[in-house]
Amino acid sequence: MGDGAGAIFIIYVIYVAFFLKQLNSAILILAITYLLLPVHELCHALFAAIFGNGTEGIYFRPPYKENRITNPSAYICPNPVLWNKTEKTLSILFPLILLSVLPLVLSVIFRNYAVWLIYIALNNLTMSFHDINAAIYILKFPRNSLFLRQVRLLPKDASKPSVAYYSMEY
Repeated sequence: MGDGAGAIFIIYVIYVAFFLKQLNSAILILAITYLLLPVHELCHALFAAIFGNGTEGIYFRPPYKENRITNPSAYICPNPVLWNKTEKTLSILFPLILLSVLPLVLSVIFRNYAVWLIYIALNNLTMSFHDINAAIYILKFPRNSLFLRQVRLLPKDASKPSVAYYSMEY
């Protein structure tokens, strides 16, 4: 576990331990913990659908034997379409915004549910660590870079627009 992921996980554990009396429903804690990962991945799929790109599928697999906490056990496979840098970054960070930032804002408004909303936000934050690292990585590319799944199309001249032509025909 990297330093950042370990720190986030420690904050999450301290929060749960400190507010365990207020988080008095063990069943609800387990339900949120296990249902948040599929909801997180559905947020990635929702973003792809909003941009009209869609997904080939959402896949679930058992966690790896090592590093069970940090390795994903669900992921989406987007359709093979080109994303610009902004779209790619937002698609990666969309679950973080929807399931971490939004609950934190709502916890200020709905104080009766603040403990649970913060729990959801921290739980999703631990799941979003790889997304945050990926977004930071993408932000290092020139502004007119294009992305096609795992392929990065980098311009020779960062001041000129990128143009890419591709065909799905065989």
